[in-house]
Amino acid sequence: MPAEGFLAVDVGGSWVRSGFVADGRVEKQFREPVAANLDGLVAQLNRVAEGRDWGLCVPGLVEKETVRYAANLPLRDTPLPELLDPRPRVFVNDLVAATVGEAAGGSLALLQIGTGIAARCAVDGRVLPGGEVGHLRFRDDGPPCRCGNRGCVEAYLRGVDDPTDDALEAIGFAAAALVAAWDPGTLRLGGGVAAAWGEPLVDAVRKAVRERVLPGTTTNVEPARLGDSAALVGLAELARSAT
Repeated sequence: MPAEGFLAVDVGGSWVRSGFVADGRVEKQFREPVAANLDGLVAQLNRVAEGRDWGLCVPGLVEKETVRYAANLPLRDTPLPELLDPRPRVFVNDLVAATVGEAAGGSLALLQIGTGIAARCAVDGRVLPGGEVGHLRFRDDGPPCRCGNRGCVEAYLRGVDDPTDDALEAIGFAAAALVAAWDPGTLRLGGGVAAAWGEPLVDAVRKAVRERVLPGTTTNVEPARLGDSAALVGLAELARSAT
């Protein structure tokens, strides 16, 4: 491993974030616009990796080493690691990586609120499958969602810059559902929208959990702690635990 740490790379819909992680901290972090097509993305990632030992995460449906679908990237049934040189030692969904980073070996749920909404739960640092709470139907007569249904929680965030009552209530509904299902003890709110909306969003989620979930369920709702670094830290931890 290079002296500067493990290279972790997080591909998003708009940006490629990379950083060197050592002792659970990102020592150096870089950001650049993501390439527009598959050939460009492969060339970009090979350049960023530069022959190092590294890990990679991407949004979308990841099955082993294939990206089945990524809504905002040119990846459809794409065996992405096979196209890269060197191959990443770790390759996972970005929310899985972020949850591992936030959990730091413990147990919690991470509700990621950005362009889309999804959640994962970690138990003793291991991430459980599931968590597509953004496509729970909040209202039958709600706005159309890009999944083809109407009234999904995620649909209430489209084109919304400020925290409207409907959007806050929809997110609270999704948060309450995952707390009722997983009882994680701690629920952290991450993603760009969560960071931008801040305390009003945290308060709305706390209220929804308090009102919708059985009184015996005790969950601490708080902002995510690692921000954009969460997935990078998680990738390094996954690589460490795999050795």
